[in-house]
Amino acid sequence: MTTYISPTAEQPTTLRTGSGPLFVGVTPKQQDYDRQEQAIWSTQARDLLSWSKSTHQKETEASTYRTVLNGLTRISQVYTPRERDDVVGFLQRHSSLLILLDAAIPHLQKAFGEQVGVTLEVDDDPETGHRQLAAMIQSPDSPEQALAQLHEFDHEWWLDQLSAAQGTLLFHVEYA
Repeated sequence: MTTYISPTAEQPTTLRTGSGPLFVGVTPKQQDYDRQEQAIWSTQARDLLSWSKSTHQKETEASTYRTVLNGLTRISQVYTPRERDDVVGFLQRHSSLLILLDAAIPHLQKAFGEQVGVTLEVDDDPETGHRQLAAMIQSPDSPEQALAQLHEFDHEWWLDQLSAAQGTLLFHVEYA
């Protein structure tokens, strides 16, 4: 047997060593003290975990925002957002679209010419409530010619990319 003297105990407590529970005979005052200590540590651990998750989420959001802005800067020779905040917000939620938009540039230039311009805008479908990024290809050509160019772009590249876009990106022709 070992004698345990707790700073909060009213008298020395005898501990059993060997088989059975380690702290047998701990005074009720010590048990209350231990429970309070455990509750304090649990609360502090929960608060720290919550703060850590919140900080990580904010850092992730800031990083995604910077990635989107860098991506828009990189592709800005072809794409122009109509409502910048809406487009940036949408691309933050669907950042993989930046890769598709970037990859589409040479295919757009092949079908529509080197000086092709594309306006990006977020479209809300009132029937489904689904949001999509519409890439509006600016064309000075006749509607027949522009549709033929869009058909070429679709069949040469875009139709193979539809699954990657997951229904969140559409290419249309807008007549200038």
